[in-house]
Amino acid sequence: MSSTAAATLRQLVMFVVDKVVEEDRRLLLASELESITLPDGTTQSLGPAARDTFAIFEDLCLLGNGERPQFLELEYLHKTFALELIESVLTNYHVLFRKARVSSNSFHTSILAILTSLSYSQHAELLLLLQHHLSPLLLKTLSERSAFPLTLRGTRVVFLLLKQFSAELATEAEVFLTLLIKLVSGEAEASETRPGWMRVLAMEIMRGCVLVSLIVRRL
Repeated sequence: MSSTAAATLRQLVMFVVDKVVEEDRRLLLASELESITLPDGTTQSLGPAARDTFAIFEDLCLLGNGERPQFLELEYLHKTFALELIESVLTNYHVLFRKARVSSNSFHTSILAILTSLSYSQHAELLLLLQHHLSPLLLKTLSERSAFPLTLRGTRVVFLLLKQFSAELATEAEVFLTLLIKLVSGEAEASETRPGWMRVLAMEIMRGCVLVSLIVRRL
């Protein structure tokens, strides 16, 4: 893919996701909603921008795993670039994927006293994509003997998940950290078939996790 085409695709992806932010600010009509099937088999009604974002992000995960997209009309997309686009989306729009905490600073403190321990995800469908598509893709990337550019991009996305979604993806975060610890410690089952630079990348992620102390406190 040429640099011009890559830049255009990146802008289009960011444009579509940004539309979700605008869509969330207004009340959608019933006629605008459409039911989609989520990765866990449930259904959810979404507005046009949310549907497009869900479909595009799911396709980026599929393309990153070497599978055919279902929405994007692309015959091929380099796995490294697919992960790069995923990283850009998560970096700029991670709030859309995360669970929101109910604030206790409100007039209805008696009701919120009950609700403050609860959390909800405004776009639960996007969080499910992280669980059912992206996490397995990243685990595969780190577990296999992948090329350096692909592994590097994969580790960057793993760090983003640990940094931004360790509360929402507690089980996945534990799996990633366990693998990283094995790579850093040099345990045979995790490191015998991997090059030395893989250990260095794992150490960089662990260093970042320690610096972001909130990750350590959550797990």
